Amino acid sequence: MNWLRRFMMGRYGPDELNFALLIANLLFWMIGVFTGWWIFQIFAYLFCALVIYRMLSKKIPVRQKENRQFLKVWYPINQNFQQWMFRVKDHSHRYIRCRNCKERLRLPRGKGRIEVTCPKCRERFITKT
Repeated sequence: MNWLRRFMMGRYGPDELNFALLIANLLFWMIGVFTGWWIFQIFAYLFCALVIYRMLSKKIPVRQKENRQFLKVWYPINQNFQQWMFRVKDHSHRYIRCRNCKERLRLPRGKGRIEVTCPKCRERFITKT
């Protein structure tokens, strides 16, 4: 195991972009296998080669810059997905948007018609929960 540590010393290694490329690699490979279209398998091999190249690269600042650019795109998508999953799992509340400022409001379910005041714009409206 020491030989691997010595080999990887000074090399970039794995990061979030490599993980995303591996997922894309698996998806393209599975599509290629199940459909029989060889173009998808070629893309899978290209993604695999890119992952290996990035992991073994000694240009660490360049790889870090690529990963930062990827994360600028990925984090908002991931955050929106996690918020959506939380709202789907939350059965005791109803989520609506303010009619004036479009702020998301969390209301208790089963209270009937209630008057709501938006904490952001102070708009008052009646809605059913």
